[in-house]
Amino acid sequence: MPLNYSRWKHRITFSLSPVTTVNDRWVSLLLPWRIGINPDYSDIRFTDTKGNSLDYNIASKTDRITATVKIEIPIAGIRLIHLYSGNSQAESESTAAGTEDANPVLTAVSGTMNPGYSGVWTLRQGGRLNQQKYARSFGTGPYPEWKYKTLIQITNPVSQANYQHKLTLKWHPGMRSDFRDIRFAQFNGKRCDYWIESYTSRTSAVVWIEVPTAGQRWLNLFYGNGRAGSESSGANTFDFFDDFTGSNIDTSKWTATSGVSVSSGICTITRGASAAYIYGKTDFGAGYNLRYKVKYGASGTLWSGHESSAATTSNALMDELDATYCYPGSGTTSGQTAHSVSMSAAYRIIEITRTGGGSNATQFSIDGVQKVNSAPYASVSNRHPVFHAYGSGAVIYVDFVAIRKYAATEPTLNLISHQPNSTRITPYETIGTQQTGGNTYIMDPIEATLSLSGSMGATILQPLVSAGLDLTPSAPITILFPLIEADLSLSGSVVTKNYIPLDTLDLTQISVSKAVTDDIWAMNATIDGYTELNTDVLRHATFSTTDHLGVTQSIFAGILPKGSYTIKDAANKTVISGYDYAWYLARQQVQSTYQHNVASVNPADIITGLLGGDDWEETTGIMPYKINQVTAWGDTLNNKVFDFAIGTTKKQAIEKICAYCRFVFLVKWIVVEGIATAAAYFISEDDIDTELDLPTPVTFTYPDPYLADSIKPVVRGDERYNRVTVIGRNNAGGVFFCTVESPAVTAGDELPIEKIENSGSWTTQEQVNARAQELFEYYSETAYTFTAKAIDRMDLELLQKIKITGYTGVSENWMRITRIKKTVRATKDGVEKTVDIEFTENVKWSALRRMYRYSSDDMTSEVETIVDDKIAQIPGMQVGTCTAIDGQAGTVVLESGEIVTTRVV
Repeated sequence: MPLNYSRWKHRITFSLSPVTTVNDRWVSLLLPWRIGINPDYSDIRFTDTKGNSLDYNIASKTDRITATVKIEIPIAGIRLIHLYSGNSQAESESTAAGTEDANPVLTAVSGTMNPGYSGVWTLRQGGRLNQQKYARSFGTGPYPEWKYKTLIQITNPVSQANYQHKLTLKWHPGMRSDFRDIRFAQFNGKRCDYWIESYTSRTSAVVWIEVPTAGQRWLNLFYGNGRAGSESSGANTFDFFDDFTGSNIDTSKWTATSGVSVSSGICTITRGASAAYIYGKTDFGAGYNLRYKVKYGASGTLWSGHESSAATTSNALMDELDATYCYPGSGTTSGQTAHSVSMSAAYRIIEITRTGGGSNATQFSIDGVQKVNSAPYASVSNRHPVFHAYGSGAVIYVDFVAIRKYAATEPTLNLISHQPNSTRITPYETIGTQQTGGNTYIMDPIEATLSLSGSMGATILQPLVSAGLDLTPSAPITILFPLIEADLSLSGSVVTKNYIPLDTLDLTQISVSKAVTDDIWAMNATIDGYTELNTDVLRHATFSTTDHLGVTQSIFAGILPKGSYTIKDAANKTVISGYDYAWYLARQQVQSTYQHNVASVNPADIITGLLGGDDWEETTGIMPYKINQVTAWGDTLNNKVFDFAIGTTKKQAIEKICAYCRFVFLVKWIVVEGIATAAAYFISEDDIDTELDLPTPVTFTYPDPYLADSIKPVVRGDERYNRVTVIGRNNAGGVFFCTVESPAVTAGDELPIEKIENSGSWTTQEQVNARAQELFEYYSETAYTFTAKAIDRMDLELLQKIKITGYTGVSENWMRITRIKKTVRATKDGVEKTVDIEFTENVKWSALRRMYRYSSDDMTSEVETIVDDKIAQIPGMQVGTCTAIDGQAGTVVLESGEIVTTRVV
């Protein structure tokens, strides 16, 4: 959010269609006056979606009625722009207009409270804001239990009802990893059937949506319900569908011969003594598209497509595809076009379309690439799908078959905006009683459940007020869908999660830091002047800024613990501090469900459970984003029973699991479409570069303009050993030893200083040997790190690889950032952005942790070691018989035969 528009209350997004094709063209907008705009339009401002201001010209206006506004579009191809309004102190910045492009039409697609607004809302006419214990309740929208809603724009809407629209859906934080919680509805709330054709976990999905009403330009996508099961249904979505569930062919849909079997969602058609085939029992004329996924065997004559005569072998009566050619058939003759695709190498998506109409044509495509567009051999006769294994050795494997409606111009679906589902009321945390009367703020939104009563003269915009509230207007309502603005009498509850965009406050400096030895990110900021933050309400904070290339980087998303600010009277400053969401892990105990875990349970499942599983938002606020299975569990890594005592924090439990499994656990924040979400990674230390979603490695070459001052070396690791012994064991009782020592120790020229590691993590002699050599090399050499200060490089990340070339005394091998501190501060010359980094040779995570552990106190590890040693010294429980008592001393013979003296009490 641009800082200079943080006092504007409202924002409306407009789409341009068609887009401009030349830079620096002006487009015209007829803007009706509405509540929230100054009567003379002096407060309107425009930006692109990146926050860059756009010049505008008010060509004509009638106060409080309408204005014709021309906006400069500096870069061709821009599809969306924002209009800001709602600042009574603003003066007009209208300027002279340039060359106009008359083609684009601007359409309002969404209206909301300005997400960067940092002002206050005022309750008037006796409005009160009272504390109320939270309780789960829901509004009246089509999916009230879903947390998020996304606006989908349909370009080229079709005039057919129940048309099937294809959407390639990018995964967003809050969705189930397998997309099972997605739902779709028209703007009028009518639900849409859909089918998920394919998906890649936490990446994307191909979805088909049947839209009930013709001509729809907008849909809503709902997601964010961890308890929801999938409602994906091809049968409900398409005119004909089969994905071959169960173990038998569905005879209500198909006629089948012998040699046809169904298993694991695949229909297999195998030629035996005679041809084998299936053909559909429902015929379709022109104006339909046949889509199916198929793979052919490597030999034999076979084909698939649709036919007009049952099990025919005439190409003229079919539109079919064999291993080499596509054959469109008109009913009397047929064409032949080589498709040059191996149909036996992999499953292929085939589409055969008969367009019908005046320009009737038959079209073939394979995996989205058109192979045939034939009018001479097109047919409009009724045909049904067929799969025919005709020749000796022929086999066909069919994954699914779908028939859908055809449109000359396919509609395209684009996601426009993401926001909380305003029909949903969700409990987070109860807030304290708020001051009543004027200047009580309701920032967008409030994290709590609130009871509102009385008459409010306010501008109410989604998602501030749930649609489930009783709204009784005290004045006529002006509806700017989906924006609602009016004087309203309200009763009910509102609740959602409030993020303070720190970049909209009057900060004089902010710093965010973390090292590999730290458990959480720490944030410190200074605000100019006295600012009392109600951290009962304002718990969540974000900060974004631009890097050296002008790209916006989100460098913090976390929480402000209660009482996290300090007012410094003498300096006229307010200092606030915050942490990322891993802060909660050190303040929550292990749930009873996970205090005792059987050895067969993979540690990844324990980690997921500690974070809250599907209920992570209500448990830790940390999404189990990339929690990888420990593939060596029970194989090359011994199964282990993880027991956690009452009072063990989740942080301590996770650290113990990571140490044993040689895994890394990190919490990062991921930002998709403006939504900042804490995301947990649990990955092997060998997979940091492939699984941790780090930026591309960076090379700094002398003299690099973004490196300030010199690069300084730092000695790490004062503890040195000249002999290392590692002991491992497996579940079968095998024990493995390896000792590596310096030549001087072997020759007797120096006394041994020995390091011993005894761990069930090493289960073979080869692993023990490699571990001993790794530790010896680490402990016998001096470890160095380097420090540097970068200017404006807000894109750098902890654990990212960097290379330094041309700087004296610095290795030119790949290094890894082990400590980072990003600072943004106001100076007399403007804004200064610096990044202090510490980096070292690219070594495994465990070695990085050891390096820093031995260069600074690690009380947690020392206490754990002492406790483990003491526990190991406690003998196991045995039963014994007391054979003699002498005063307060008793002689006991244990079942092992050992005789001990005990005290009699």
